[in-house]
Amino acid sequence: IDCIDDDFDDDDAFIDANIFQNRLQYLFQKLLRAISNPESPLFFFLDDLQWADCSSLRLLSSLVMGQDTDDNPMCVCFVGSYRSSEANINQSLVECIQSFEDSNAVLLTSISLDGLAKEGTCAMISSALKLPARLVRNLADVVHMKTLGNPLFVRTLLASMVDDQSLSYSFMTRRWMWDSKAIKLAPLPENIAIILTQKLRRMPREVQEALSIAACFGLVVDKECLKILSESSEFGGLLPHLDYAAQSGIVADHGSNYVFTHDLVQKAAYDLIPEESLDKTH
Repeated sequence: IDCIDDDFDDDDAFIDANIFQNRLQYLFQKLLRAISNPESPLFFFLDDLQWADCSSLRLLSSLVMGQDTDDNPMCVCFVGSYRSSEANINQSLVECIQSFEDSNAVLLTSISLDGLAKEGTCAMISSALKLPARLVRNLADVVHMKTLGNPLFVRTLLASMVDDQSLSYSFMTRRWMWDSKAIKLAPLPENIAIILTQKLRRMPREVQEALSIAACFGLVVDKECLKILSESSEFGGLLPHLDYAAQSGIVADHGSNYVFTHDLVQKAAYDLIPEESLDKTH
């Protein structure tokens, strides 16, 4: 910027922002048209749209609605996912989806993913415990009642039961054993995130702190950033502690990155940071 106009005001900034947004949308449309064709179409999967900001949704809308505006259409399929329980919080997302539904230029297919049925939960547990479905049905009924068939919650609950030994492997019978009555009577937190937090809190304090620091970076954490942090005495044991968490299934080691196994896991780790320490931690 070579000079600053003293008369520059908020209206000018708003106009410039709109111009920039329009240029960005135009360039993205040109890019997608250049690299897609009927023989090599593009596929985009956009996760967690309930957290998308207004600018990102406007860009998405311009790409979806502008696919057939000239003789060189984009050959692109967009798949977006969002939590319906949180979508209403983001009014921009609601309006974006409504515009797609009202448009004749967009072929829109909506798929609602509910929890597993009882049979699905039973099949999942049967596969995990390597037992016939008929043997795990009573356990599956209890687990399904507590998790409503959410696959993440089913897996988390099973892991929690192993931790508290209500589900254990018997070397005598060479199979998994459990007490369905005790499991049914055991209190279950209303929010599955509390289960994840409880699992985190059963870990050594140093591992909890490492996970909390990693959670500040988001779902995916670059190891190079962590290596730089670990050079300071304050964060010296960061990587070994995250390796411990990876062995426990809290994060996955993807070579150059650590990845939280789910955004709920990342949130549970982030929530371990005391509110008064958030600014310092960031």
